[in-house]
Amino acid sequence: MEKIYAKVFYSYWNIRKGNPFITLRDFTSFPIVEIPLTNSKLDWELLKSKYENKETDILVSVTKVPKMYKIQRNGLIRGLFYTLVGMMDLLDKEGDSLQLMKFKSSNLETEWNGDYSDYSDKWTKNLRYQVGSQVKKDGAFFMSYQDFLKNFTCVTL
Repeated sequence: MEKIYAKVFYSYWNIRKGNPFITLRDFTSFPIVEIPLTNSKLDWELLKSKYENKETDILVSVTKVPKMYKIQRNGLIRGLFYTLVGMMDLLDKEGDSLQLMKFKSSNLETEWNGDYSDYSDKWTKNLRYQVGSQVKKDGAFFMSYQDFLKNFTCVTL
């Protein structure tokens, strides 16, 4: 199947640098919906309901241009797609409402290094226990919803 797909795109390289959402659509026949985050706010409750009801897999990216693989200062990689694997409503260490998201990436070399990253001072022992956060290079990281809106440019359902 992979060889046939490579022939359609004229080479393996074109598959590798192409938009993975197109490939996902082609192989699954499922409709793909891309929501740009640049000029709009994605509603937390809507996104959370789609996640909890398992209506769709949710992928996010820092840019829609996959061939621009570049590690940013915040540890995210432009062009890499991250899978949303958790959404939680919690209380932070000051007792304020906290909307926390957990992402998983195939890249084990670098992770988000902002608030609620592995070594962030925002964590309390209790909060880390509640979400099951561990300090290790496993491609998984946590991020607040506000940081998500600031740092990602596209959500794909």
